[in-house]
Amino acid sequence: MTSVQNLRQRSNGNRQLAALCFFVLLISSCSLLKPTTTTEVPVEEKPTEEVTRSVVDTIDLSLVSEDDFVPIRERSVPVTTTTKQRYQVLLTAPFGAEQASLAIDRLSSRRQRLLQFYLGFKHALEHEPMDVGINLSVFDSDGMNLTPEQLRQDPAFMDADLFIGPYLSPNVKAVSDFAKEEGKVVISPWNSTPVVTDNPMYIQMRPSLERHCEALTVFAKGRNPSEELLIITTDSDRDRDIREGIQAVHARLEGDPNAQKLNEFIISDINAEGIMDQFLSIWMTDSVRAIILPLWSNEPFLISVLGKINFAKGNREISVYGLPQWATMERMDYDILENLQVYISATRPIRYQDDQSKDFARSFFERYGVLPDPEAYYGLDMGVWTGHMLEQNGTLITEGLQDANGAGTKQQFSFLEKLQEGGESVGYHINDYIGIMHFEDYQFVPVKDSWR
Repeated sequence: MTSVQNLRQRSNGNRQLAALCFFVLLISSCSLLKPTTTTEVPVEEKPTEEVTRSVVDTIDLSLVSEDDFVPIRERSVPVTTTTKQRYQVLLTAPFGAEQASLAIDRLSSRRQRLLQFYLGFKHALEHEPMDVGINLSVFDSDGMNLTPEQLRQDPAFMDADLFIGPYLSPNVKAVSDFAKEEGKVVISPWNSTPVVTDNPMYIQMRPSLERHCEALTVFAKGRNPSEELLIITTDSDRDRDIREGIQAVHARLEGDPNAQKLNEFIISDINAEGIMDQFLSIWMTDSVRAIILPLWSNEPFLISVLGKINFAKGNREISVYGLPQWATMERMDYDILENLQVYISATRPIRYQDDQSKDFARSFFERYGVLPDPEAYYGLDMGVWTGHMLEQNGTLITEGLQDANGAGTKQQFSFLEKLQEGGESVGYHINDYIGIMHFEDYQFVPVKDSWR
């Protein structure tokens, strides 16, 4: 464990203080009774042109009466892009600025993640080289059920060229519907479920859980014969669907829809009497060599399962295939991860150790008194990527998604067009890229063949 990681663990109080100060500054700098202000951010001069960049921090918590709603206007999606010297980008998320300013010790982990993402994104606009100007506005959607009609009453939404967010699925759908009517692109950095399936200008940055399970199954079957593989899940409806999806991938890879299924072990109660005997029975023969374990939402439960697997396997060498959330679980036993030869799927690096990332960490800490977490690096990448896509493609960035890897980000992308029902038109775009990480020497490292 590095000294940087130790410093981050000790700075929880500083993190909350930094978050509080940020929200207080946001609230004090904007008001419904005052015009939006623009802060000019200096950038380096270039030989052929001078580029300035500005960042606007605005939070609008106003609600609009239904009596003031205007009818929805039909607006076709533009077939050509608009190129500008300066673009208006609106970031929408439930920051909860008012609550944060009142309760420093109760700032939720979700708000911490959103704050880190925002600060990373903002850093990219202020410090990374770009050939376009971007005005970034922030809309705090905390506690709000957004509607397209309501958004149309807000100048920030009407003037925006590009939307990022929101966070909660109902609000994602509302902003997407509004953007579709207005012919504007929406980037969803957090949602991983198919909330929007009928907007060709909607971009989902996170692959679905099903896609992660598919990637794990393909990788596991490439390393182990089918008879050595075991799926372990709970008996929930969601996990039943996950098992069926894994079995479908297995059958597809076998080239036979009627192929013999992979073995399954379903846990109904991790604390049930005799549960350890059930785990031990799995290894009464020497056949099981790899386990696909698509669990993540309940950390204590997952750790208990991994502990029982570790005990039951004895001296046998096995591999366990899991999900990206495992890398950030605070109570995870790293000795068990090491002993079980754990592999996880991942869409972005676990650690950022290059010189550029270290410079970012140093600048971030000097400015906010806390080290950036993975969400800040994600925000930094998203800021760089957004600037690159606007520079290359103008407002209709969906037209350039096939070349999205040229942005110079740490995260990699591979976008697919998902068709609407009937298969006649594009329903949305999704980043389909997933790599595999291996836990070795007490850290996750990329598996070379799975990362470009």
